[in-house]
Amino acid sequence: PTKPLLRNNAAAMADATYGADSPTVLSIEEITWQEQTGFLFREDWPGEGGGPGKTLVIQGSDYWLYAVRVRATGGEVIPTLLDQVWETFAFVTE
Repeated sequence: PTKPLLRNNAAAMADATYGADSPTVLSIEEITWQEQTGFLFREDWPGEGGGPGKTLVIQGSDYWLYAVRVRATGGEVIPTLLDQVWETFAFVTE
């Protein structure tokens, strides 16, 4: 897209990243990440290997869309290390 990111575009992007076992989206929050508009999806993944997850869909200044996801696999909490890695996502400025 060549226009600012909207919630419905972010939802379509998140949906496109799901496989056969789609999560239940618990909430969607509009956020600002490094001065860019993004949407944070809080998810609950089904099945034995399921658990909580979160996906950030964000649009860079070049209008590319990015999806960054972390999730627990078979637990109730996203591991701290995964959260720390997720928080390091950054746009490279040239």
